[in-house]
Amino acid sequence: MNELKIFIALFVAISSGLMIYAVVKKNDLEILPSFSWLILVIIPFWAQLNTFPVETVSTHAFGVLLIGSCVLVGDLIQLKRIEYTLAIEEKSKLLAALKNYKLYTLVFTLIVILHLTLLKKIPLWEKYYHHVHDPILLATMREETSKLLAVGAFYKYIFNWALIIIGPCALFLMIKNRKYIIAILFFIFSLGYALMSLAQFPAYILLASTAVLILKELNFKRRLTVYSVLIVLSLPVVNSALLFYKENPKSVFNVKASKNDIAELGLSENDFRYHLTYGDHTRFEKNEDGKLNFPYSSYNYLAYRLFLGPTDVSSRWYQYYPSISGHFIGLEGLPFSGKKASKSAAQSVGTWAYRDRFPKKYLDSVSAYASIDADAYARFGLIGIVMAGVLVVLIRLSLKWLLLDSVTSNMLYSIGVVSMALLLPIASLQAILIPNGVFIVLSLMILYKISYVFALKEQKAESI
Repeated sequence: MNELKIFIALFVAISSGLMIYAVVKKNDLEILPSFSWLILVIIPFWAQLNTFPVETVSTHAFGVLLIGSCVLVGDLIQLKRIEYTLAIEEKSKLLAALKNYKLYTLVFTLIVILHLTLLKKIPLWEKYYHHVHDPILLATMREETSKLLAVGAFYKYIFNWALIIIGPCALFLMIKNRKYIIAILFFIFSLGYALMSLAQFPAYILLASTAVLILKELNFKRRLTVYSVLIVLSLPVVNSALLFYKENPKSVFNVKASKNDIAELGLSENDFRYHLTYGDHTRFEKNEDGKLNFPYSSYNYLAYRLFLGPTDVSSRWYQYYPSISGHFIGLEGLPFSGKKASKSAAQSVGTWAYRDRFPKKYLDSVSAYASIDADAYARFGLIGIVMAGVLVVLIRLSLKWLLLDSVTSNMLYSIGVVSMALLLPIASLQAILIPNGVFIVLSLMILYKISYVFALKEQKAESI
């Protein structure tokens, strides 16, 4: 274990150096996926290494570091762009439509209305207006807004695309066109929609995409100023959080389950689930236990959900497949594969790793979504991780190859980069591409580039 920890620390040092070099070269926004993978996957994996079963930790480390290497390669490679002329864009109706904020606003609003008409209850409304505070009931209502909603998969996809792609595009183009009052109203509207299920990730990705779109409009010096201000302002909070994590017995890093609680699980020492992670110790806490006040409750939430959670869940995938499941799942459960499963891989792992141990904490429909490496391993083993790494590089380079120096192209490109940064640690490749819309981003960028090339050819033909 110590040798592996040293090797990972060396990897972190080298990749950090390369990312700093990218920042010096003014490619700070290009390395977002690498930075995210480092902060949300590699370092948390290193921090929890001793809590994972020794039988699977080396394979897990291989997946984490290989994908991390591929993401970094994709971020650092620079491709030349074709020459872009604004006058061409202005002559094409399609190109003009793709940068019209009214189009995105209309589509977003229609999708929101459609979604709301399909809901029996809105969790946000139920919690704060009807004062419903039962966590299991709220969790059930939350799942009924998406996963358990009685509509086809396509409808669920477009609800995601609205927040990940359409909303940020509309908001950015409003700001770009100096429609500030409309932008503020639309921001409140879209944020309310993102939070209506009480799931916080949709709001995170909406805010992150919009922030990066705005940052990209600033020159490098101004971006550095923004980073510097944010770092200075966050230092007191970071210092407070670190002291809490280290010294408070109720921090997620210090909470320990009692021997009686562990014994009640009824697991043998040979069972992978007997190895308790930091998150597992926290899950033993009873609802009636004294709750932490703000900001300490927020510190624990962020550490549990963002820092510890992704690698905790992924570790269970490496344990479940193929040792517990008995086989790798291949294409099972994928759209158009023809191989359906009675229960999805995420549900199988969620039930085995979490629902069976903590039945009062999780619903029967629990799904433990894994990072891209863990899902790839569950499907095809080590070769699956390698294939996923290659595809990550290809997707990242495709975004760069399709990029033109225009408002619309840069906007779509930035959304694709942010999506990869936020989703790689918590989603499979197929989930990133389809339900979470990276395929849609690529398709729109292809459409834009083809339209531009045709318009450019027409102009050249006219000039002859």
